[in-house]
Formats: sequence, structure tokens, C-alpha cells
Amino acid sequence: MSLVPTPSPTVVDQTTLMKKYLQFVAALTDNNTPDETKLKMMQEVSENFENVTSSPQYSTFLEHIIPRFLTFLQDGEVQFLQEKPTQQLRKLVLEIIHRIPTNEHLRTHAKNILSVMFRFLEIESEENVLICLRIIIELHKQFRPPISQEIHHFLDFVKQIYKELPKVVTRYFENPQVIAENTVPSPEMVGMITSVLVKTAPEREDSETRTVSTNSSRPVQNPH
Repeated sequence: MSLVPTPSPTVVDQTTLMKKYLQFVAALTDNNTPDETKLKMMQEVSENFENVTSSPQYSTFLEHIIPRFLTFLQDGEVQFLQEKPTQQLRKLVLEIIHRIPTNEHLRTHAKNILSVMFRFLEIESEENVLICLRIIIELHKQFRPPISQEIHHFLDFVKQIYKELPKVVTRYFENPQVIAENTVPSPEMVGMITSVLVKTAPEREDSETRTVSTNSSRPVQNPH
């Protein structure tokens, strides 16, 4: 009877690591897990991502994490304040997607990723949109998918941005606006808001008020 060889410590470690990170990714769509905890989990995944991509289970890992990532991003609320854990988490997940090697393992997922990234161009914060653009460019450069309706829509979107750019620049730099936290801006203020007044301890009468810069020319969302 032949004996089954015992896996080397490296293989055992990689298997354990992949299981751990699959649990971390699964937690993204768990409403009972705080965003702060999710952020720490994704930071660990990001810091060890090279080990993930070199694992024998990498292809299977992608099959699980890509749908989870996309579900988390689509179901979550877009954030416009950089310091919020939710925004930091969304940005980190997009950065991890961007770091996924564009090889054959990713090809089957490219269409779904592109579809989500194209939609995000019109709703995400500026810093997240930049990452979405990098993902789109990288996937198109590597896989050259057929021209789709989304690409035509994207080109129309870019044309509209350039068309409106002079007006936006004038409004943004000549008429900067500051609004209070939880205040809904009027339509004419969209694109002009540069700061939000935030109370550090709103439950206290002596709460300190500080100014937080926004990272979007879109309407400021409720940060809570």
C-alpha cells in the first residue's frame, strides 16, 4: 500500500491562508460585521495579495472573491468623505481588483468587472472613479473585449465631461461652498461644495466643529 505524501508546511500554510481570506471576503457582505472590522480584514488581504496570487488555489479563490467584491460594491452606499471607514473600504476593494493579474484566470470575470466599473464612473467619488478607470483600461488592453453599448455610453459620458468642464472649473474655484453635516445641498450647489462642517461629538453641547474637505464634485451624502 502506497502512502500518501504529507503536504509540505508551505502547502499547509497556503491552504490555511486561503481559507482565512475567503472568510474575510465573505464578511464583506455580512451586515453584522462593522465596516472598521471589514477594513482591517481587507488590509490584511491586500498586504498578502502576492501570496494569494501565487497559491495553487488562486483560480478557485478568484471564483469566490470576484462575485463577493462586485456584490459588496454594488449593494454598498457610495461615500464622499475620505476619512469614513466605508469609503476607505470601498477604495481598498477597488485597489485589490486593480491589482489582480490580468492573466487567463481573470479572463472569465472581465466582462462582469467591466460592467460594474462602467456604471461606477457616474456615481462614485473621484478617487474611486480613477481606480475604476485604471481597471477598465487594463482589462481592455489585456483582453480586448468586443465593443459594447457600455463603451459607447462611456464615450458619451467623457464627451459630456469635457463639454461641462469650463463651467465646473469656474463654479468650483470662484464660488467654493461650505455646508453643515447632514445638510442636503440645493441642486445649484452641486459641484461647488468643497467642505463639510462636522461636529466631533454631536451628543455634547460643547462639541467641537471642524471642517472636512470633500473628495467629490457630486452631492455630499449623509456620512453616517
